[in-house]
This record gives sequence, C-alpha cells and structure tokens, in this order.
Amino acid sequence: MSGDMTSSRALYSRLLSYVRPYWRAFLAAMVCMGLASLSEPVFPAMMKYMLDDGFAQSQGSWAWLIYPLIILAIFFARAIFGFLGHELGCEQRHYRVAPSNVRANCPPADALL
Repeated sequence: MSGDMTSSRALYSRLLSYVRPYWRAFLAAMVCMGLASLSEPVFPAMMKYMLDDGFAQSQGSWAWLIYPLIILAIFFARAIFGFLGHELGCEQRHYRVAPSNVRANCPPADALL
C-alpha cells in the first residue's frame, strides 16, 4: 500500500508542476468555485425563512422589495462566481491539458486577471 501512496504523491506533484506557472489563475479559479458553492445553500435557506416568517409578518412598507432584491443578488453572485471559476479553470485547460479541439471552445481568460 505504501508503494501506491508514493506513486500517487509523485503523480500528484507531477500534475501540479504543470499548473505551477499559472498558480494565480488556478488559485483564483479555486476561490471562485468555492464561493459559488458556498452561495448554493443560501437560496434555500432564504426561501425557508421567507415562506415560514416573511409573508406572515408585516415588516414595513419596503418588505415587498427586499425579498426580490435578495433573490436577484444571490443569483447574480452565483452567476459571477460560477463564470469566473469556469473561465479561470479553462485557462488551465487551455494552456496545458486539453487537446486542440477543446481549446477552441475554451477561450483564454487573460483579461480577467
């Protein structure tokens, strides 16, 4: 089993050596994907609160506007972080890993950094 761990570590470090020149884009892609995944449970939690307590209580004259704005903000954040994570991840595939037919569908994201 220790031979498998050594070969796995060696393989992983060799794969990371391909990403090392693009570590900024790789780190930014991981952060954006993490933020996108953190924003996923926010919408159901907000809907639970809104359905349980939000409509039952009158919370002032601006309550009707706050809920749609929160929903739009959640989906906007998910879209931005998802897009940036995808595009910055494409940056890695574009330069090192993917064959030429995938590179055509994945434009470089140099302008994003």
